[in-house]
Amino acid sequence: MRVNSRWFQPATWGRTSPPEIEGPPRPLGLRQNALWTFCGEGAYAFSQLCILIVLARLGSAALVGQYAWALAVTTPIFLFFSLQLRTILAATPNSAAVFDTFVRARLVTTAIAASSVILLTSFLDSSMALIVAGIGLAKAIDSLSDVLYGLFWQQNRMDLIARSTILRSIGSLTCFTLTLYLTNSLILCVFTTAGVSLLVLVLHDSFVAHTTQFGVLKDTFVTEFRNRSWLTLIVTGLPAGILSCLTSLEVYLPRYFLEASIGVEALGIFTALASIFIGFELIARSFNSAAIPRLSQFLHENSIRRLNKLLVRLFLIGLVLALGLLVGTLLLGKPLITLVFGASYGQHFDTLFLLMIASVLRLLALPLSMSLRAFKAYRLLAANQILATSALIASCFTLVPEYQLAGCAVSIIIAITVDIIGRCFLHVLLLKNQTKLIAENYHPAMAA
Repeated sequence: MRVNSRWFQPATWGRTSPPEIEGPPRPLGLRQNALWTFCGEGAYAFSQLCILIVLARLGSAALVGQYAWALAVTTPIFLFFSLQLRTILAATPNSAAVFDTFVRARLVTTAIAASSVILLTSFLDSSMALIVAGIGLAKAIDSLSDVLYGLFWQQNRMDLIARSTILRSIGSLTCFTLTLYLTNSLILCVFTTAGVSLLVLVLHDSFVAHTTQFGVLKDTFVTEFRNRSWLTLIVTGLPAGILSCLTSLEVYLPRYFLEASIGVEALGIFTALASIFIGFELIARSFNSAAIPRLSQFLHENSIRRLNKLLVRLFLIGLVLALGLLVGTLLLGKPLITLVFGASYGQHFDTLFLLMIASVLRLLALPLSMSLRAFKAYRLLAANQILATSALIASCFTLVPEYQLAGCAVSIIIAITVDIIGRCFLHVLLLKNQTKLIAENYHPAMAA
């Protein structure tokens, strides 16, 4: 807990009363939280884009492909074992009271995820195994920060998350660039970024959680695991983990097919093209993510009118961004990717345009996604995502061998379309059964 500094003034030194505990910090508004989220996520997206540019300019498309493939095999694993605890924690009232349960669950699942990555490396050649291990280490450290983010998020303090993300992004990009320039070793680069993540976790995230009203870390990491509420939370979060993994496959599954059919160089080009649109998606996601606590509150208050009004506002934001994305791609798409990545990348404008359509669909679907997460309807979302993933696999199997990069983009569009149709149906269904759904998903392990 944060202690009132006035107790340490000379006039109070002779007193025997305990320090006055300050109240919780004032939560930020939706616009402030959205702005901070955009700054944080924007910094992360920009750093990832710059890393790809650095790899393309100082290395080669093949090097970009190796980095992209390592991300493609490690990210779904950690997303599955994340169980979306950050989102669940953000939508849980009085989350600080049960925060230790979330931390225990995250420690267990992170250990399992890291072990899975280590097992995966045994099937790879030594160079690729080290790259995968380095990225896996960084993600394991980031997963510990992630559960702290859930606590900050629930208290509507997205500025704390943004500061952490900005520090990690700047540090990772700087160290990655310098390491690649000096050593030309991707292996050293990924382990350097893992070190940056560790420093941010210790010096910022843990420090903030311990010294502010979020001071719940004093005994969390040393308490015993005899209380099995953490195990109940893991079981409860499994559908959310499956959903996260399947959602990530929408991005990474086409890359598996592309790498297997053509090679890592084509994978590097496709990854670079797809990175162009990340910024637009993150702007929309920042507003939508910041709205989850409010959406959850409206649901528990049975205020469907206010919920729908907020969803309309979020949809309009996505629509404006989608129009800007369309105009920007048509006017600046080809010269931009040629300038940033090189002439060989500019030859694939058809793929870039198809990826733009996929991004537009994601922008328009985000409000539905966040609303359903506020419902905590992860089982239904996971079932819907299975249908979308099945459509994606079938499309990739049919289109990628013949149409290559463009086939990957079309497969993503098909999968997103199936996903959106299913989410629209689920949203209407859940609004009709709101009371019953809340009762089923409000678990004692996630409530004070």
